[in-house]
Amino acid sequence: MKTTLLRLIPPILGAVGFLLRFLQQGIFEPDTGLAQSGAPISYAMALYLAAVGVFLLAWALREKKETKLDMDAGFVTPPQRMLPLLVCAVMLIAVGGALVAYSGYQAGEVLHLALGGIAVVAAVCLLWGLTAWRRGGNCGALLVAPALMSVVWLLITYRQYADYPVLETLYVQILAIAAFTYGFYQVAAYGFSLGSRRTTRFILPAATVLGLTVLADDLSLGLICLYVGCTVVLYGFSLLERPAHMD
Repeated sequence: MKTTLLRLIPPILGAVGFLLRFLQQGIFEPDTGLAQSGAPISYAMALYLAAVGVFLLAWALREKKETKLDMDAGFVTPPQRMLPLLVCAVMLIAVGGALVAYSGYQAGEVLHLALGGIAVVAAVCLLWGLTAWRRGGNCGALLVAPALMSVVWLLITYRQYADYPVLETLYVQILAIAAFTYGFYQVAAYGFSLGSRRTTRFILPAATVLGLTVLADDLSLGLICLYVGCTVVLYGFSLLERPAHMD
């Protein structure tokens, strides 16, 4: 019962973050997109995310420092119970990638077209990796693909907002994608017997919180699918984490 309640903490924190981010949307002027200076909700949003980060870090540091763990040591395998949820989330990433690619093609935006294509490839690799994991095979190389997708996504998003003057508009998206990048990287590390339980205990819940928070932003349908898919995949892996006492 205690373990179940602890696993509900990241979605609850993410829901609170979503609410604060939704309220924060009211400070942006509809004509210019600029934020009202000194708005209390902006400070509340930043302080909340900082407090969540400190809480999750303290939570993770309670774990014994262990490195060089493989998939069997880090996660409950095979992932029978979580497999349907993970597969649905992977399909969302694929759909989101296809929608982003299509919108990029229509708008003549080569970078978004490329991001969409990479997301579809990453989803295929992730699904292939889950299948190999379920059958007891090595899936490390396949799990690297979503991490690479997140790196490209982060660079494109940062480039899109590089000259944007309103920090409040972009920083949650940047943080969320950065958390996805590190989260997928850490999951893939287990496939090469380089996993760290303490690190994943921090970054997977953090990615869940940020992934839910960013959904309050004004996003296209394709990006919503990408954010939701990545969030659910990483949260699913956090649910599959093997406690140290099970080793």
